[in-house]
Order: sequence, then structure tokens, then C-alpha cells
Amino acid sequence: MPLQILGLNHNTAPVEIREQVVFSGDEVPRALERMLALDGIDEAVLLSTCNRTEFYVIGQDGGGGLSTIGPLIGEALYVTGYGLMVAIPSVMLFNWLSGLISKYEAGLANAGSELVDQLEAGALGGDSHSALARVTPQMNGDHAAPVPAE
Repeated sequence: MPLQILGLNHNTAPVEIREQVVFSGDEVPRALERMLALDGIDEAVLLSTCNRTEFYVIGQDGGGGLSTIGPLIGEALYVTGYGLMVAIPSVMLFNWLSGLISKYEAGLANAGSELVDQLEAGALGGDSHSALARVTPQMNGDHAAPVPAE
């Protein structure tokens, strides 16, 4: 029962390939269950970090080679590709909406500044103190509400 190692690391594959062969969270137990279900594999360990993904397997003589483990790695690549097809448009939509919201926030901040400038300059009629008094919030129960000047 020889120990066999099949994997990728920072010396054998670029980061673009390593990112596609990563197992995390709920994927690890499922990958190990599938590995142990393969013919010729008695024991298996999966090591998956940001720099490497490696399967350590102990199997019967002649079992557990690349021809046995290859389909499992292929499935991981397929699932990663599907995930990217969902994630990339979602990120693009999020970025677009964030930009739109930022523009509205900037517009509201400018409008608020202009309103304060006009109130301070007395543009609403009368002196600046009476203009401010007309829109100064006063407590009315639990809520602040503008109270008209008399």
C-alpha cells in the first residue's frame, strides 16, 4: 500500500490554475468521500491552501493514480467555472449600483450644502436668523419636526 501524492503548488502551477483547484468549507468532506469511493483507494487526506492543493492517498498497488483521481479534479474545475459564471456578473452589477449610489450621495450632499448656504445668506426672505428659525427642527414627542415660526 504505497503513499501517493497528487497535487499542485506554487512551484508547479501558476496562481490562475491553483485558484481553480481549491477545496474549502463543505467541499472538503464531499471531496474526501468521493475520493474514498474510488476503486483502489483505502485512505485519503486533502490539503488545500492558497498556495497548494494536494491529495495524499494510500491505496492498493496500482490504485490511486492520476487516472483514478483525475475525474475528481475535473469536477472541481467544472464547479469553479460555474461559480465564476455567477460571481462575475454579480460583481459587475454590484459595482455599477455602487457607482450610481455614490453619484446620488454626492448630489444630495451638494444640494444640502446649497440649501445651508442659501439659509445663511437669507435667500428665503428676511434675515438669516428668521430663515433658519423657520426650518430648525424642534422636538415634538419622540420625533424632530420643523415647527413654523409665528
